[in-house]
Amino acid sequence: MRNDTKRNDINTNSTIAIFAIAMSGSFSIINSATRKEVHARMQRTQNKKEHHRARERYIMKISARNQLKGTITNVAEGAVNGVVTISLGDERVKADITMESIEQLGLTEGKPACAIIKATNVMFATGSERITNISARNQLPGTIVSVKKGAVNGHVSLKMADGNVVSGSITNAAIEDLGLEEGAAALAIIKATDVIVGVE
Repeated sequence: MRNDTKRNDINTNSTIAIFAIAMSGSFSIINSATRKEVHARMQRTQNKKEHHRARERYIMKISARNQLKGTITNVAEGAVNGVVTISLGDERVKADITMESIEQLGLTEGKPACAIIKATNVMFATGSERITNISARNQLPGTIVSVKKGAVNGHVSLKMADGNVVSGSITNAAIEDLGLEEGAAALAIIKATDVIVGVE
């Protein structure tokens, strides 16, 4: 057992020494096979660095259409889940996420955050009066600024008083039944469990 440990230490020290030589550019004192191994290891290290940089560049480029930036104004902690309130200006969005996520992201009052919502998780209601007998915590009033119909589904965009826009994907039948059209007052309704919280 001691011999194995000793051999591992020797191998580790040898590798460190080889890398030190390679980084200094003194390749002439190591043989061809070793040079190839060093080159391969250095290439793998470089690839890992490039991959990490690529992840940093594209981390916020996601498919969810709604990314509403704001500031956390409250974190209500529970046994398993917590509710994070993000102020967007005139309106607030509540997100029901796990306590583990709250701790890992370091979500605290005053911290900038982004409420991320998929368009398919946005519902609409006509009028600007908030609905009282509904469990969804987020009801965002505004004016419809765009209605685009597809073959089966359509996309509706609602602009709030603070300038934020929320887009939802609903069926063409729902658009027609609700009479959703540009200029009409409406509510964007989103369940707190459908809101993802992102931070930079």
